[in-house]
Amino acid sequence: CVDSQNADLAEHILAWARRRGRCSLPVFAAGVKVLAAARSPERACDAFEALEKDECDLELDAALYGQLIRCAVQAGRRGLARHLFHRAGNPDAQNSASLIRACGQEGDVKQAVDLLFELRDRGEADTTVFNS
Repeated sequence: CVDSQNADLAEHILAWARRRGRCSLPVFAAGVKVLAAARSPERACDAFEALEKDECDLELDAALYGQLIRCAVQAGRRGLARHLFHRAGNPDAQNSASLIRACGQEGDVKQAVDLLFELRDRGEADTTVFNS
């Protein structure tokens, strides 16, 4: 599915799994990975929002939050990127860098600088983050 970048199949599987109450973390993560590989960040965001609408209590891991944050930024859905960032709990430096890029796209310099200071205070500010 990932190699073929079959976004339609990934969406079909995710919808089926949600309807049947079988949308586990591995199923959801694989679906998002396919949608990201197929350069369909909007569809990955839609999949997350559908999962959230279903009030599924699926606990996403840091890697999946990171993938979804990147997809939200690529899709221009900065509100969703912020929502995911805050839901991640303790986002890693890469997730912070994605949100900093989203702030830059919006022209929100204050928020970007605040995020940099927050990373610095946690001891996670590195070259990658400063170059974002």
